[in-house]
Amino acid sequence: MNYVSLAIKHQPFKTKEEMNQAIISHIVEHGGHLSATDIEMIPLLSR
Repeated sequence: MNYVSLAIKHQPFKTKEEMNQAIISHIVEHGGHLSATDIEMIPLLSR
């Protein structure tokens, strides 16, 4: 099984910019329910 092809097939974002915008939107929408550590870690994990 080619895992790279499988990952590309199932990736939800076409570009890195689209993913970054989704992350920012998530933090803006849900920031009140997230800890400071959560807010700091979400962008780090997305890299």
